[in-house]
Amino acid sequence: MESMSVPMLKIPRHLLVPVGKSDKSQPLQRWVSFGRPFLNEEWTSPIETALKHKLRLTSATLYRERSLNHEALTCWRGGWVVYDVGWKFTPKFRFAERETAMSTFRWGVPLRVLLLAGFISNGRALTNAQEAPVAGPPILQAFEQGLIDVIARCEGSVVAIARVLPEDQEKAENPGDPFDFRPPPTPLDPSFIPREFASGVILARDPDDGQRYVLTPRHVITGSRRRGANRPDDAQYFVKLASKHVVLGTLFNQDERSDLAILKLDLKRVGLTAGQVPTLTLGEAETLRKGSLVLGLGNPYAIARDGSASASLGLISNISRRPSEGEVRPNTGEDSGTIFEYGALLHVDLRLQLGTSGAAIVNPAGKLVGLATSLAALRGYESSVGFAIPFDAEVRRIVKSLLDGNEVEYGFLGVMPGDALLNEPQDSKGQALPVSAAKLLNVAPDSPADQAELQRGDCVLGINGQAISGSAELMLKIGLLGPDASAQLDIWRPSRGQRLTKTVRLGKWPVYDDTSIIAPHPRHNDWRGIRVDYPTARRRYMPSAPLSRYPRAVVVTYVEEGGPASKTGLRVGDFIAQAAGQAVQNPQEFAAAVEGKSETVELGLLDGREVSVELE
Repeated sequence: MESMSVPMLKIPRHLLVPVGKSDKSQPLQRWVSFGRPFLNEEWTSPIETALKHKLRLTSATLYRERSLNHEALTCWRGGWVVYDVGWKFTPKFRFAERETAMSTFRWGVPLRVLLLAGFISNGRALTNAQEAPVAGPPILQAFEQGLIDVIARCEGSVVAIARVLPEDQEKAENPGDPFDFRPPPTPLDPSFIPREFASGVILARDPDDGQRYVLTPRHVITGSRRRGANRPDDAQYFVKLASKHVVLGTLFNQDERSDLAILKLDLKRVGLTAGQVPTLTLGEAETLRKGSLVLGLGNPYAIARDGSASASLGLISNISRRPSEGEVRPNTGEDSGTIFEYGALLHVDLRLQLGTSGAAIVNPAGKLVGLATSLAALRGYESSVGFAIPFDAEVRRIVKSLLDGNEVEYGFLGVMPGDALLNEPQDSKGQALPVSAAKLLNVAPDSPADQAELQRGDCVLGINGQAISGSAELMLKIGLLGPDASAQLDIWRPSRGQRLTKTVRLGKWPVYDDTSIIAPHPRHNDWRGIRVDYPTARRRYMPSAPLSRYPRAVVVTYVEEGGPASKTGLRVGDFIAQAAGQAVQNPQEFAAAVEGKSETVELGLLDGREVSVELE
């Protein structure tokens, strides 16, 4: 293109639309608004025409609000040049053409990097430009500054946790130095290196009770099998804040099945108030998709014991993943496992090394959308990526229960499921059937499934509008719904070729090891010296064959010694089928039956006994 004298159009930095005038003699000084040039005469440049018709010229664009700092724009008949902090581009537009050649950047910045920054879309064509001084790509600078800002907002709520046993504070013998009289370092010393370390996230209750709590995986609290796992009475938990304070944490609540635990911080001992300790807000993990950008903040290799969390950038590789075999199974050895073994974890492409269990997974808005829990690689192989617990609606319910001091409860259907491939492409009404589903291999008599008239051989296609492709998804969805929830099941009954809809009122999944329950606030209130729960609340009170028959009753889980109920002979593990003449199958029905009763109340037990509990 030949050299020519061109007019200059200056625009503010936040304005996006290039507008020019073909008159070579008069420079044009005009402010321009987004999409609407304010000119004294009607005239449309070829660039305006392309913008007006929203032509898709390439897969990239230079113009989006606040994405580039435009200093000046030069327009002429054949093209235009943008000077932007040393960047210089020359797109070759023609008056009569609506298409242009494929573009490249003069400085060789990969387009995928700019797309990753989220600042480029609905493109304008670019070609190689003339050389110009470069101060750095503004798009990447803005992206970098965005990361810095998010980390700065969130890192104050991420802590380093040290699990310390009594032997960790004993001084090691040093026979080579008889004059070494130095005392052993304590967890309060900056030089102390813990043998067991992890990460955690500071949360507050809603409404705020003036306390601060740390959320971390339960396996961090129970510790290593080699170092006395499940010794909560012996272990101490020292939490290093971003402010460099070391705060003692006490175990407030835990849930074995979600592998989550809560530590309560003793801020008064170090002279801090709740307002001086920032917290993170739970985000919505339901919005995450493959490719969503996330930041990890944690304590790899205990190097964040100085209070400064280490950061890493990555993306969501996949959702609804299962962990590697045995990685997140509780240390108790119970067969129940965790709910996430059914495939509810986020697969994150982050640098998750030893010590990042409990690391915060935050989205670009600075919201907590996950908690790192385990490595994804097989033992003995490189382990750069890992798994995280997603904070979707169901897991947020679990976290709230833990913060409120309640026992976490899970839903129970009363079936033994299996995986099934469906041979029929469609049902009798012509509706398409999925390729696979969860098949009911067994249905416990009197169970919630049996009461909803589900049958052996039925295939579950969906729950509450969500597709179910196998037994793992069925167990996961039912469990996360919780007890007393209403589940609408989409059922395919192959024996009759029927497509049915069944509504089930769920029971409670049995707790295999109730010694792990330390919830300070019981979910169900005591009544005349007893506390009741769902009949399947505790595995040890159920029949040896759990699916032999579902008890239509409530189970007694606590009896106050010397209380009115204990005088009648009621014991822990008794099943109450009737209260004040009403059949009861859950704690809510029991509470409603005895509410407001001031006289003696008759209780009918499942074994045929009847007792009268007087008001004390």
